[in-house]
Amino acid sequence: MYNIYTKTKNQNDPTPPVAPANKKPDFTQYIDPTGEMPTGKFKLEIWLVKNKVLFYKIAVRFLVVFSVVTIAYSMWQMGDYLIFGIDEDALMNRQLSSSVNYAVWHDHFAPAPIEIVTANILAGGTDKIDAFAILANHNEKFVVSFDYYFVVGDLVTDKHSGFLLAGENRPVASLGLSAGSGASIEIVLENIAWHRVDPHQIIDVIGWQQARLDFTVANSQIIPASAEGISATALQFDLTNNSAFGYRQADFYVALMQGETVAALLPLQLSDFASNETRAVDLRSYTSGVYGTDIRVCPLIDIYDSGVYLAPPK
Repeated sequence: MYNIYTKTKNQNDPTPPVAPANKKPDFTQYIDPTGEMPTGKFKLEIWLVKNKVLFYKIAVRFLVVFSVVTIAYSMWQMGDYLIFGIDEDALMNRQLSSSVNYAVWHDHFAPAPIEIVTANILAGGTDKIDAFAILANHNEKFVVSFDYYFVVGDLVTDKHSGFLLAGENRPVASLGLSAGSGASIEIVLENIAWHRVDPHQIIDVIGWQQARLDFTVANSQIIPASAEGISATALQFDLTNNSAFGYRQADFYVALMQGETVAALLPLQLSDFASNETRAVDLRSYTSGVYGTDIRVCPLIDIYDSGVYLAPPK
């Protein structure tokens, strides 16, 4: 029998059923009816939100450990540098600043020694003599600097500084010595220093030198002391600087030659000798009885020194 007092749910009642208070919502069962957020993405974001605090703690602990390790390593490295590194750096700087002398290790790279071709005494004027020697540098890649002096009999001359360019053969001298010094002569070379020409800067060393020491002698005359009433032998000639470079101070030895023998040696110095300039030169030798057949000019210019050149004309 139907009980009229039994309450039944009205199918048209809009009031939704109420879930028990102690039951948590299960979002894993959520299905998006609109399709705007896929179920997998929604579940991932829910998982990230739930574990956000855990990720934060992991990140903080990682940064703390990383900071402790890096600070400890830095302090250890700083201490190691203060104890050992400063001395090691100083040693390395000394090693880098010193050039390696490969010539000592390999004779093949060592320059050939300076050759003393000849050493002679010349009459040098009234009661004077000149000591000179011809030196040769047979190395085409090395320039050499040195100190030299002569021992003439019982006289030791003053010490002079000299140099030879690569492949150069020329005289060095000590002029105006006392005539009573003696007949024997010896040249002594000291403080010899070889300088290899950098092949990265200059490839053809000999050609590079010849281009800068291109001087020619023209209209040369040798007038003996007995001629024209002059009391000294006159050496007159025109000297031309054919190179593309001018020189602040151009030094030369002028040799009066008797065939291939030097009869007299005279110094010549020209200031501000410009490129393509010709200078008329008149030198006098007061040595009695000297004569010659030719005049030769030997430049004494250290062309590797940038200070010897004139500034280009503006």
